[in-house]
Amino acid sequence: MTGVQTCALPICFPVTIPPKVNSSFDSAWSPPTALYDELTLQGFRVLASYFESGMAFCGIYEDGVDNYVEYHNKKMIPAQIWDDYNLDNFFTEDNE
Repeated sequence: MTGVQTCALPICFPVTIPPKVNSSFDSAWSPPTALYDELTLQGFRVLASYFESGMAFCGIYEDGVDNYVEYHNKKMIPAQIWDDYNLDNFFTEDNE
């Protein structure tokens, strides 16, 4: 089934069976956790990851829980973040 739209706030997503939306985007300063919270309240399952190298934070948001990490070295970054953002290519010996 396609062609149906589900709306959350002013954003509408096409629905497929099973319903799933994949997205990638840049956001200023922090992840849009208020949007994720609203989607969760409306019954959506939300799994999102984020990585901000300049301010040294990252995290995984899953169904209403934001697991935020301020990292001081690359060993503090969760494996899922490492994989999602291919951080092997980001970190070098000089950039740890």
